Amino acid sequence: MVQRRAYCAPAVVLACVLPCAAQNPEPVIEGGGAATFGTTVVVPGGLRGEIYNLPDPSYRLPNFEKLKPVGVIYTAELDVPPRDFAEGFPGVTDRIEWFAIDYKGRFWVDQPGSYRFFLKSDDGSKLFIDDKLVIDNDGTHAPEIVFGGAKLSFGIHTIRVSYFQGPRYALALILAVARPGGPWRVFNTNEFKPPPNPDDWDAIAALRADPLPHDFDFRLETVPFRNQAAVWQAAVVLDAPAVPARLRLLALVRNVRGQAAGPFTLEPPPEARNHPITFSQLLTLAPGHYTLEAIAVDRDGKRASAAMMAIDTPPPRPGIDISRVILAKLAEPAEGSPSDPLVYQGRRVVPMLAPVWSVPEKPSVYFIVYPDKRNPAKPTLGVEFWVDGKPLAADTADLPPDNAGSIPVFIETAVMPGNCELRITASQGTDSVTGSVHYSVPR
Repeated sequence: MVQRRAYCAPAVVLACVLPCAAQNPEPVIEGGGAATFGTTVVVPGGLRGEIYNLPDPSYRLPNFEKLKPVGVIYTAELDVPPRDFAEGFPGVTDRIEWFAIDYKGRFWVDQPGSYRFFLKSDDGSKLFIDDKLVIDNDGTHAPEIVFGGAKLSFGIHTIRVSYFQGPRYALALILAVARPGGPWRVFNTNEFKPPPNPDDWDAIAALRADPLPHDFDFRLETVPFRNQAAVWQAAVVLDAPAVPARLRLLALVRNVRGQAAGPFTLEPPPEARNHPITFSQLLTLAPGHYTLEAIAVDRDGKRASAAMMAIDTPPPRPGIDISRVILAKLAEPAEGSPSDPLVYQGRRVVPMLAPVWSVPEKPSVYFIVYPDKRNPAKPTLGVEFWVDGKPLAADTADLPPDNAGSIPVFIETAVMPGNCELRITASQGTDSVTGSVHYSVPR
């Protein structure tokens, strides 16, 4: 930790919060490393600085768009304390005066709020966040500090630091930041790294918006399967009725400490444009309380919709058990594990979340029966079809042999105008468990 003494600026500049004469002494700054403007080695995710030669004399930052760079350097931080020019210009080896460096980069904010910055330089410098001027410390002068601030939202932001060195004799360039409620630290891009996949940045940022965006409709549900002694298994299902070609779906599951599993993502194929699409992802969770967060981002239209739901994993049920009963259809052959509950006879099971059945073909339902291995009785299945609260049909059947501790069942059900319900009862001896699915058919 290094404590440095402040130098007073001669006047208040545009982005200065207070004149430096009214500021507290230069704050203690944590962090920092090698005092260098940069190196020729690329720093992944760092700042890229283009070097420019300036005419003699130059008293302010130039218009970089009218100049051609003579070199490029890279750095993760700017921490060059005041020093005599005779000590050298670290990272700029062939110039001792009349040069400029224009640094640009991106950084990720995971704690939205008001950020404080200070920029110390000899000679002039400016700080831009998201193309907006935050600090103006321009001009030829001894080492001076100017403070500024910016309210930053969750997600990716751009940063630009423009610096120039006029006449010889001294130089300095330090950029520091204080997070909301945090201490001053040398700004380092390694401490503001975004998630590894840039395709997820817009989606993750949208999940932190307040209020959550809802630019188009999509449904989010979980389909629970068999509880084991130490884990709970379920499928996360996102159902979008009509999607653009560049829709990206992303889901996160957070525990009570805020730690996330995932993200789980889907890139719909181009042929899915303006057609319904269903995305399912199998989860295995330890018992506890979780929050499911899901976001659908239309990257062409810059639209997004988000949803959240709580997940509480119930304790295992003793005896025979049944998964949730869902409307479903069979899709393409599946290459997943034989134990995947969303695979039936080698084909992928696609849950249908829409509560209204409006297509001509009959609906089908899917569920899994888990017999009690300790019960010698043969498991059976009872099916009842109800419409508008009245029973219309019923049937029973023996279940096929259980070879893996579970019996997946895929059956066609009836279609009648009204509010339909299919009740499924799995029995084994005197033990039984019932599940049902509701859907409506337009009259």
